[in-house]
Amino acid sequence: MIPGRNDNSEYLNDEILIQSLRDGHLQSVIQLYTLGRVRIIRHVKRNNGNSDEAEDIVQDAVILVYEKICREEFNLNGDLSTYIFTVGKNLWYKELRKKTNTTSLSELSEVIDSISNDEVSEERYHQLSESISNLSEKCQEILKKRYWTKMKFEELAIDWGETIASLKMKSSRCHQELRNLLLNHDEL
Repeated sequence: MIPGRNDNSEYLNDEILIQSLRDGHLQSVIQLYTLGRVRIIRHVKRNNGNSDEAEDIVQDAVILVYEKICREEFNLNGDLSTYIFTVGKNLWYKELRKKTNTTSLSELSEVIDSISNDEVSEERYHQLSESISNLSEKCQEILKKRYWTKMKFEELAIDWGETIASLKMKSSRCHQELRNLLLNHDEL
């Protein structure tokens, strides 16, 4: 039995749970895992993630929180379930940034590679410009801000009052739309 737990209580309060984790009680680790699991999984799935990625984020969040709790200087200023959810959410945003930057850079390098040949670069540049002009104003603005002015999603989110996840999704759709326009142009 875990110290501080009575038979009528399914869960420990945060202070007792933290002390129990520091004392190495396995049941406390399981409770820590269940505290944030549902909210983290829901958040990951709502923000372009799948079940496997969500479970990975939950596990990483539990490990990080557990390691922080085991340090004596850890001081919780709020609710432990909120804290673990916030850690999981931040881990997912970090993962999304890695995924988005990799995809965006590879897509952009494809476009750059396709216009690097001197004989076709002017014609390809014209095709690219024409395709971009056929995008919606919002897509044009996103691509312009991201690649010409090198704005980060975080900056765009603040400027436009949108979430980072929403902007990343829109950016991905814009890239796909641009790719389709370029492919269709090549077929003509």
